[in-house]
Amino acid sequence: MIVDTFFIEPHWLDVVRRDLPIKNLPSHWHGKLLAQLSDVHVGRQVSDSYLIRAFQRVAAIGPDIVAVTGDFVTCERREARSLSIKP
Repeated sequence: MIVDTFFIEPHWLDVVRRDLPIKNLPSHWHGKLLAQLSDVHVGRQVSDSYLIRAFQRVAAIGPDIVAVTGDFVTCERREARSLSIKP
């Protein structure tokens, strides 16, 4: 739905804690905390203040590792052309 895509999801922060058992994980990684940030969509549709609050919330959790996945930026066609990105 377009409303979700442009107005709700860009400001939807969901913090979920899960155990992540990994077979044969080296012992020095046992007990480490991984934070995954996905689809942060840096751009005009997501305010800088929201992003800062989201990053501060993750930092407060104190992860040992941070992985940024998914859509990191959002840009319009003309911005994509100037970056040589195919929209």
